Amino acid sequence: MNRTICEPDHYAASPIARRGFCARCGTTLSFDYPDSGNIDLAVASFDDPRRFVPTEHVGIESRLAHWRDTADLPGYRSDENTPLTERWMKTVGKLPD
Repeated sequence: MNRTICEPDHYAASPIARRGFCARCGTTLSFDYPDSGNIDLAVASFDDPRRFVPTEHVGIESRLAHWRDTADLPGYRSDENTPLTERWMKTVGKLPD
């Protein structure tokens, strides 16, 4: 995989804010107000997001209640999903490492 490091592209998310994204793959990377020194980073865009601990919720008026705490839901590994495994094998020929 080619991991060329480059600056993100941006688009106007609103008249007062912008979002950074990867122009190659479309991944959302950041949110900021151009007149502020702060930037919010999309934790899920990091290779290992477990290193980041949330400190606050912003915009909770639009937060989905269903996603507040999912710890009690059953969980399954990707390799336990037979249709996904078959699709991956048919397309790639081997499972990811």
